[in-house]
Amino acid sequence: MRYALAVMIAAMTSWSAGLAGAQSLSEKYFDSMRPGAPARRDWPAQCAVTSIALERQSAHAGPRIMVTLKADGTALCQEYRQSDIIAVRRAELPANAFAGLARQAQQIGFFDLKDSYKSRLKDLSTVLTAVRVGDCEKIVSNYGGSGPAPLREFEAQIEALIKTLEWTPVQP
Repeated sequence: MRYALAVMIAAMTSWSAGLAGAQSLSEKYFDSMRPGAPARRDWPAQCAVTSIALERQSAHAGPRIMVTLKADGTALCQEYRQSDIIAVRRAELPANAFAGLARQAQQIGFFDLKDSYKSRLKDLSTVLTAVRVGDCEKIVSNYGGSGPAPLREFEAQIEALIKTLEWTPVQP
């Protein structure tokens, strides 16, 4: 029991330590699109997915919520107002939940999707989805649900999993 508690405290401490200077997906996405940004490397063909993240941005000024799911079975939810983290929550993933999402990312060809899907309509929300393989990360921006059906289904699967988790507040 003591060992399990020590492991849990160590994990929460490492999550908290990683929050200092953390970037939301939207910040990472726009950094990757700026002129002079480093070119993306080719995606490793047979490497395991290490994390999946989803950030939903309201059409109107409000907090952005980014959830990161990790292969180690942990989940982190960060709520941002502008670039400041205002709330952090942590959860444990059910067994095989991450593996199922990682398989789905590969099945839909996530790494082959366009970087951005846009709509002519205005005042719609944006969903940013990221999949990390090793130290390579692909971020897809889906404005107004204009991306292809497999991407929207992947986003829906992530959100469905997120809603089932029991979240515990963590000090930001």
